[in-house]
Amino acid sequence: MGKLNSQIKEHVESIAMQKDIISTYKTQKDDINVRISALNSLIIKLTARMKQKNLIYDTKDVLIVKQALTELDVLSSYYLKESIKVLEPIINSVLEKIGFTVSFTITDQNRFTILYNKDGVTYGQKDLSTGQATIMQIAFKLALLISQNKTGVVIADEGLGSLDSDNLMHVVNIFSSYPFQLFLVLHNAPEMPTEVKVINL
Repeated sequence: MGKLNSQIKEHVESIAMQKDIISTYKTQKDDINVRISALNSLIIKLTARMKQKNLIYDTKDVLIVKQALTELDVLSSYYLKESIKVLEPIINSVLEKIGFTVSFTITDQNRFTILYNKDGVTYGQKDLSTGQATIMQIAFKLALLISQNKTGVVIADEGLGSLDSDNLMHVVNIFSSYPFQLFLVLHNAPEMPTEVKVINL
């Protein structure tokens, strides 16, 4: 029994030593993994820096970029002006039915100025009533669709419900001459022309 106890004690001590060794190994392994991770991160940063060292801009590069931006401004100005040349007569043909005309000007800073004329009186955007501004938005969007040879159904949902009867009739008149069907929801519908289909819900 004494010999057996002695062997057991030695075995327990051996297991304890092995546990200490394993614990020490785990600690060292964790430290090594942290160092490996830090080194990998440093390698990635150094690789990126090595690639960037060939991408240093000099004065010539800056001048090329500046010239490219200038050319882009000229091109965008030309595109805006040409687009307006196409759209302005279409918008005016749309607005003609309600007695409005519109003219566009572009400042040197490529900013639009829009002027509206009716019965010899010129209006700015801020001078329009809410209903008139809504009609202008509709006319502009309709002109874009016409310029792209689009046809189909335009759904206004309840967006035109706030218009008074005069402005609502203006919208109906605008759509009557173009290849679009206007579908809109009204809570209080005024007397409509015979060509307008009314579904009473």
